[in-house]
Amino acid sequence: MIVTTQRDKEDGEWIYTVCIWDAATGECRRMLKGHTDGVYFASFSPDGSLVATASADKTARIWRVETGECIHILQGHEDYVRSAMFSPDGAHIVTASLDRTVRIWDVADGRQLFMYDKSDVALDHSFPFACYDPKGTRILVTVGYKGIHILSAPVFRFK
Repeated sequence: MIVTTQRDKEDGEWIYTVCIWDAATGECRRMLKGHTDGVYFASFSPDGSLVATASADKTARIWRVETGECIHILQGHEDYVRSAMFSPDGAHIVTASLDRTVRIWDVADGRQLFMYDKSDVALDHSFPFACYDPKGTRILVTVGYKGIHILSAPVFRFK
């Protein structure tokens, strides 16, 4: 499967969609609709059952691949969300936004668990991007054209 984002006009209105493609046949298997502004980024969960999207509507969303259902809208950013990436175990999503924050969300219930802000990482207003390292112990954050920050990923223990 491959995931892409697109903008189309329908009945004179712009709609912002995500398409999940079958790589073998080239067919769009599922069209995800719900964002109200441009979709900048989309990524699969490690097991391929979910897709995370990041949008100019200041939200990220979590979708079921099989049904196309939006299961969580991740709200809290105050500007465009530019990336949304799953942790290696699929339990969390890290988002980066033009509001100069990086946030970590629980995939199961959509709760925000943690936030890094400008006191933690010197994000500028150009192109923030965040992702986990392969072990899930660090988060890499771009800092415009100045390089990257490597942050320790918080450890969550729930009772």
